[in-house]
Amino acid sequence: TAPPTADEAMEALGVPGYVRDALRAPPGYVRDAAGYVRDAARAPAPPPPARKKYKKRRQAPSTPKFPAKLFELVSRHADVISWENGCLVVRDPARLTAELMPRYFTVTTETPKFQ
Repeated sequence: TAPPTADEAMEALGVPGYVRDALRAPPGYVRDAAGYVRDAARAPAPPPPARKKYKKRRQAPSTPKFPAKLFELVSRHADVISWENGCLVVRDPARLTAELMPRYFTVTTETPKFQ
């Protein structure tokens, strides 16, 4: 047996005849996505699919934070890291990598290394 037509299904569901007539599009007409009946010959082409919008990445802050953080690190923890004769001297590499680097900087590698 063939499946019921749309009219037969609506009749079986008890949809009134005037509603069925209103839902039926005349020959040569089509029903668009919004439910409006349009002349098929004059129906506009469907709009192209919407493009996905991507959020712009945030730009780096305009003020450099690294020198300020490094200055704070050196001035507060002279027992671990210090300036001597224009050079940065690391006195305790284990404490610097385990305790201070994660506190002051975003560490992207597994373990920062000093050689």
